[in-house]
Amino acid sequence: MDKRIHIVLMGYPGVGKYTIAKELVKGKDKFRLIDNHLVNDPLFYTAGDMGEHPPKRFWENAGKIRDALFDMIEHVSEPDLSFVFTGVIADDETDREWFAKLENIARARDAVFVPVILKCDAAENDKRLTTEARQNSFKLSDVHILHKLHNRFKIYEPDHPNRLVLDVTQLSPEQARDAIMKHCQTCCA
Repeated sequence: MDKRIHIVLMGYPGVGKYTIAKELVKGKDKFRLIDNHLVNDPLFYTAGDMGEHPPKRFWENAGKIRDALFDMIEHVSEPDLSFVFTGVIADDETDREWFAKLENIARARDAVFVPVILKCDAAENDKRLTTEARQNSFKLSDVHILHKLHNRFKIYEPDHPNRLVLDVTQLSPEQARDAIMKHCQTCCA
């Protein structure tokens, strides 16, 4: 692909954002993965268990780290780099602003912006959430909290011309990657 692209993978915890993102950047020297845990993990590590509701200060500091990364991408990163971002982007004012920042950075870098909403059925989401790999990281692995999140908010589904909604229930990470890259090629045409 000749054009720079900024892919944003959005979905509930455990849907496969990070796994698919790793597939998207694998073997591509000019792609960088900016996973939401790149921002959050140093804070989780430093604070320890904050329970189901991290304090306001956690989110304020996460915002500072995110803003620093965004600034580096927009103003310092190599001009020919493409990026894959992951996040649980809720349909609320704060997360829609975060999404708009990503879109503006892509525009400033003359990159094609591709929002991808990942979905999977509830039983598969529960299964993926409880994998050993998630339990050994700072990732959410409590199904009860996941269910509360499903009831508390919906994932943002922007009305964007390059939007892709992808049900990954029956897809391998490689199949999801291929579907996303095929969609990106169409967006770049």
